[in-house]
Amino acid sequence: VAVSVAWDFGDGTSGSGATATHAYAASGPYVVKATVSDGAMTDQSMVNIVINAKPVIVAPGIVAAPTRGDAGNPVTLAVVATDADGFPNPLTAVWDFGDGGIGGGFAVSHTYATTGTYLVKVAVTDGVDTVEATLLFSVGQPPVISTAGIVVTPTTTPKIVGSAQVRSTA
Repeated sequence: VAVSVAWDFGDGTSGSGATATHAYAASGPYVVKATVSDGAMTDQSMVNIVINAKPVIVAPGIVAAPTRGDAGNPVTLAVVATDADGFPNPLTAVWDFGDGGIGGGFAVSHTYATTGTYLVKVAVTDGVDTVEATLLFSVGQPPVISTAGIVVTPTTTPKIVGSAQVRSTA
């Protein structure tokens, strides 16, 4: 007895055969139906599926302010991401600052203790799919301000308030 299987993928497309492969063009919920027939009898099975859209990190990726850090001074790192379907959970972001420190959120502040170049990573997830971005971040010594050799000149002419007498002792 010949058995046929017809597939309805729930997005307006169909297939046939005992097994079928299908790529969905859009994320969202779908009802997939398989209809099995031997010519005399027909049976149908359905399953609900959800196709998840991966989060997307918006260009330029990780943004640092300032763009170069100084050891001991905080830097703000930020990332913007979108999730076309909002499924299954709100997006979250987890940071690896490259110096052993970690953080969470879409905008974070971090202070590097020592100079160097650090590979900063952020992972954005919707609970199913995760996408990552990286940034090489340079940390130098903070500038040293020296007061040696500074001469202060007034910007206005000094004024004498009151009166004074000058005596000669000669």
